[in-house]
Amino acid sequence: MSYTLRPAMPADYENLGILFQASIEELSAAAYSDEQRALWGAKADDEKAWAKHLSGCLTLVAEEEDEPVGFAAMRLSLIHI
Repeated sequence: MSYTLRPAMPADYENLGILFQASIEELSAAAYSDEQRALWGAKADDEKAWAKHLSGCLTLVAEEEDEPVGFAAMRLSLIHI
């Protein structure tokens, strides 16, 4: 398995929202209630707000065979040394 990292582009945001919500549903069911997961995943429901969030971060996309399989969004203003 080989992954490629690249900066996110605005055209990625919708797919990253879908990936975000699927990850919450598939990976956190044992640790969070249905209500908690619904509230968490709802962050990506408003496309404009989601795009604003991602564009305000350093967002990297992990791809496998040119398909996004993960991402990281880091807000640099919150990093402390």
